[in-house]
Amino acid sequence: MNHPVESSSAGEWRDVQSSLPWVASFNKCIREESLPRLNGREIIIASDASGQHRQNPFEVLGILILDFDASLQFEVQRQVIRKGILKDSRRLSFKKLDEPVRKRALVPFLLAADTIPGLCLCVAVNKRLTMLGGGPGFFEALRQNSILKASWTFESFERMSRTAHFISLLIAGLCCEGQNVFWISDEDEMFESPVKSEDTLRVLSTYFQMYVKWAMGNLRVGTTKLDEGDRFEEDFAAIADIAAGALGELVMRVQKEAGEGITEAIAAGLATDVTGKSDLLLSWLADNSHALKRASLVFDRRKDGKFCITRIGSKRDIEPLDTTR
Repeated sequence: MNHPVESSSAGEWRDVQSSLPWVASFNKCIREESLPRLNGREIIIASDASGQHRQNPFEVLGILILDFDASLQFEVQRQVIRKGILKDSRRLSFKKLDEPVRKRALVPFLLAADTIPGLCLCVAVNKRLTMLGGGPGFFEALRQNSILKASWTFESFERMSRTAHFISLLIAGLCCEGQNVFWISDEDEMFESPVKSEDTLRVLSTYFQMYVKWAMGNLRVGTTKLDEGDRFEEDFAAIADIAAGALGELVMRVQKEAGEGITEAIAAGLATDVTGKSDLLLSWLADNSHALKRASLVFDRRKDGKFCITRIGSKRDIEPLDTTR
């Protein structure tokens, strides 16, 4: 029988040591968030991205990290939703939430997600920032030394490397010795071919070895393609997808209206200027009163050109989700 892993810092962030200055800022921001206790043996990470269209100056990465051993309640409620509403196994996604069946399933799905012991981290990154995944110099060095085997544009490599970087940071900051980690990714460009999959795993391994200084269990990676029809993998990834989509719409509106670097005050003032589905989801993202904690960060440049990370704060007194929507 597998027993829960002992954690010396349950619900707290373990600062990740790095030579990169922005990681220190990331540590500081995450320490100020409400964080989960991940003590189970099996840890699942699901990721998805939003904002790659040209109109949005930000790309948003949604990452869900959870204690699978303590997520039975979510699994039970997920199965009820699948049998009662999403009977045809259709996938939940931010872009398709206006479709009637998916719209009807959204609030029950979010309420089910509330029961998950974990963290939903959304990171909005200004597209002008090119150092979170190593930067052009790192990319060129990997190409010239034939470490990258696939054909990547710098933009797609930066996106892949940035995702691997944040996942490694979350493992190092929240996970414990002996835990098994399974990363589920959407079927995007990182895994669109066997050779790109190998490059992605190689970069993930590099960051993992940089930050994780203790003995892990197994580290496995798969995509939503592995789904066997019960939408198990798809539904975990959907949480990351719809959260990232909502934050992506918010930061796009903020940038358009404010015309300057995003601050928490500016974001709060313009949060109502979003679509109905985003308004609901942003309220859900701001609610940290449940087992599933949420954190939303914006990586941007200030007016003076300096790098900054802004926390999109959580609401203390939040209205419950309107189940009639």
